[in-house]
Amino acid sequence: MTNDVRRATRRDGQSAARSDDETDSASGARSAMEERGSGVGAAAPGEDPAGGHWSPARIAIHETLFGNGEIRPGGPRRTRDIVSGLSLGKNMNVLHIGAELGGAARVIAMDHHCRITGFEADPDLARAAMASQRIAKSLGNANDGAPRSKASIDLHDLVRVSHADLEHLTLEAKSYDCAIAREVLHTLGDKASLCRAVFDALKPNASFLITDYFVAEGAENSPQSHGWIAREPRSMYPCTFGEARKLLTDAGFQLRSVANITPQHRSDIFNSFARFVVAHERGGVAPDLIEPLLELAELWTNRVAALDAGTVEVCKLVAVRGKA
Repeated sequence: MTNDVRRATRRDGQSAARSDDETDSASGARSAMEERGSGVGAAAPGEDPAGGHWSPARIAIHETLFGNGEIRPGGPRRTRDIVSGLSLGKNMNVLHIGAELGGAARVIAMDHHCRITGFEADPDLARAAMASQRIAKSLGNANDGAPRSKASIDLHDLVRVSHADLEHLTLEAKSYDCAIAREVLHTLGDKASLCRAVFDALKPNASFLITDYFVAEGAENSPQSHGWIAREPRSMYPCTFGEARKLLTDAGFQLRSVANITPQHRSDIFNSFARFVVAHERGGVAPDLIEPLLELAELWTNRVAALDAGTVEVCKLVAVRGKA
């Protein structure tokens, strides 16, 4: 994967031409980041001093690879597939833990006309998410005679993304019809606090959907597992599926369904990079995106290696609060 990406980046130092969709994606990311203003502190090891971990270039390359508002593979198609069994409907209140750039939240809101309250642990991602929505709304309200989609105007009112400490969430009791957390648990040291907070915030019979990376039973101390964790850019605290099930039941949830979605996740990764390589093999990549692109390729190569070794798996869990 990384070698294929390296070939796509070679253009003798010249600026690469990109398709209209790719240009819109990258420029949209940059606009969102510029609007949020400055205020990023000193960079930690491995971060970009010019903009923290989520610098404008890093967001731009994620959106170029995975789609507008996305920092993970799969895009709207995978989002729709994952939430397909939740019976979402108009005017429902959905809690989205780990909303990132807001892409998945906007897809759900547009498809089901429900209100999304999103919380994101990274302040740069949260600010970029809301900045993107403000830009979309301003375009929708522009008085230039061009036709506008009502969805782009209403979306700003349906989706809210805020920065929050996910281990210390304060939520209104019994106020949400559903909760979603995608690839969040493995980033938290105190998973129990989040599970309890979500349980208390859900209405009776409401569902809590989780997708996440889990260490395979018996592989917790394997070299492959430790290698995967060591190469990640952020601290990680992955658990086994058995540990996750206990966290949910201890919080009061009833586990309704479990599915191993590792093959789909792996396919989404390869499809995203394959499309990128095909699109850029001749034209190359803009110079300012090459470094974050290669870092991203290495990151996902490491994740695929952990999946292929069988030490890590991606699972989808749906738990229910119950009637109490």
